[in-house]
This record gives sequence, C-alpha cells and structure tokens, in this order.
Amino acid sequence: GLQEFERQLADWKAPLVNEAISSRALAVEQIREWRHGSISQTTEEARITADIIRYSQVIDQFNIRPEHFWREIINIDRLRREIHDHSLLPLTSTELEDSYLFLLNAGIPVEILNGDQLNMPRDFLSRVFAKCDGSRPLFVVSVLGPQSSAKSTLMNVLFGCRFPVSAGR
Repeated sequence: GLQEFERQLADWKAPLVNEAISSRALAVEQIREWRHGSISQTTEEARITADIIRYSQVIDQFNIRPEHFWREIINIDRLRREIHDHSLLPLTSTELEDSYLFLLNAGIPVEILNGDQLNMPRDFLSRVFAKCDGSRPLFVVSVLGPQSSAKSTLMNVLFGCRFPVSAGR
C-alpha cells in the first residue's frame, strides 16, 4: 500500500538526492572553516554559497510526497479523458477513483485542495465522493495560518500525516 509506495519512491530518489546533499554539506563545511579562519575568501565563499543554493534546489525538486504523486495522476487522468487517449495510464479512471476511495476509507490523509496552486480536481473528487456509501464518516480538516507557523507540525501530530516540516522554512 502506501508504505510500499513511499519505500519505492525513497529508493528511486535516494541516489539522485544523496549526491546533492553530500555536495551541499561539503560546501557548508568549507564556509564554516573560512569564517573561523583569518583568511578572507569572499569571492570563493560567494561561489560556494551559490552552489549551496543550487544543491538545495536540486534536493527540493525530488521532494515528492504522495499528494504530489496523486496530483500528477489525476492531471494525467483528466488529460486522457479530454483527448480520449486511454493509453496514458495503465489503470482505468474507475480504478484510480477506487484507489483514492480506498485511501479515504482507510483513514489515510489525502489532499482535497492543492495548496500550491489553490485549486482542486473537482471532477475527479466528485466521482470519488459519489462512490462513498456513507458507512464511514468523512472528515475534512483545514489548517490556515502564516508561513512557518507550525501548520504541518500540527497536522502530523494530530492526524499522523507525513507533511515535511522545517524550522524557519
């Protein structure tokens, strides 16, 4: 299920991200050494700072979580419905909707509103919710607040979500 997917995703992105993480750590260590030394390295420090930013961007590109996976799958499903090309995904739309419904029924947190783009896949969700038989209550929780105000931490602690958290992000 979800744990197997997360394991496979971690295995896939590990070699891609590990090199960037190691390079960033080495660059940070070089800057620390220069700052504690008596030699001024402003030009080299600026270059390494730029490298750190670049490595951080590479790492962020591979920060793929289940909600990102579902966003892409739902978008591909919408596209294939629009252009009538059912070869774009190995699963049918019904199988995708049933899989999403399974997550809901299992109590696994799912994304309804895409917080990055402030939209939601209405057609897909309408079909999923139409399949709900009412035998289980469905809870929708929203947490609003300014950036870095512990919204993700709150959701992780209360509901066992796996949103990434970072101090001072």
